[in-house]
Amino acid sequence: MEASQPTGDTSAGPPGSGPGGEDRLRQAERAENFPVALRVLPARYRAHLVAVYDVVRVIDDLGDEGAPDERTARLEEFAADLSTVWTGGAPRSPVLRRLVPTVRACGIGPDPFDRLVAANLQDQRVSAYKTWDELLGYCALSAVPIGRLVLAVFGVPAAPGSAVERESDACAPRSS
Repeated sequence: MEASQPTGDTSAGPPGSGPGGEDRLRQAERAENFPVALRVLPARYRAHLVAVYDVVRVIDDLGDEGAPDERTARLEEFAADLSTVWTGGAPRSPVLRRLVPTVRACGIGPDPFDRLVAANLQDQRVSAYKTWDELLGYCALSAVPIGRLVLAVFGVPAAPGSAVERESDACAPRSS
């Protein structure tokens, strides 16, 4: 795969084994509590949660794996492809093509995904936080978006200033 065509499956291994590869995503999914939740949730949410999970997993893997000097470029390439989900283009990455119907059906905007990419880009530069506020800022990029994505899949709006927004920000409360 050429570096100019980020598919999320950017390894030199067999097809489906790199970040974003179907085999790799299902293996990661089985290693977490995620499949248990899927079994107990109504079917109408499962495909959307899997589509969101897959993109989040790819973003995380791109930020954690491969040569450290290549991670930023890979994240930026994936982010550019990710933006096509909302601009009407055709994403090159299979994982992003699978996300398009979920984004449309659930009304998910780019912000939570952009924040997750930003968190992983920040991981390339920052390994420790000196203050509580710095850590909370990181959580606003890394943890809060996950909650927002799940809320969106379940059709729960988190409008600015709403109780849902305040509660979904519980892992990254605003400092006083």
